[in-house]
Amino acid sequence: ACPVQSSESIEKMDLSKFFTTPEKIVAKELGISLTSLKKLCRQKGISRWPYRKMRSLNKQVKNPQPVFESVSCTRKACQSSPSNGDVTCSA
Repeated sequence: ACPVQSSESIEKMDLSKFFTTPEKIVAKELGISLTSLKKLCRQKGISRWPYRKMRSLNKQVKNPQPVFESVSCTRKACQSSPSNGDVTCSA
């Protein structure tokens, strides 16, 4: 890791490279404290470190969940049960 001289020299684009990394690791790699990283993020308009959201989105892209597993309802009235999510169709 190559420490940065001051946290002010870090730009938002520099930070965006690290969005897929936990903030503790990023702070260590940048050679600044976690508190300094959080303050810097707030100054740059990043209210919350996006690592967990990015990880969640990456999982969703890799393993998309189908909305309906097998529904063959064409021109039928379909309803989803709020209790268990089962879909029933009537003619």
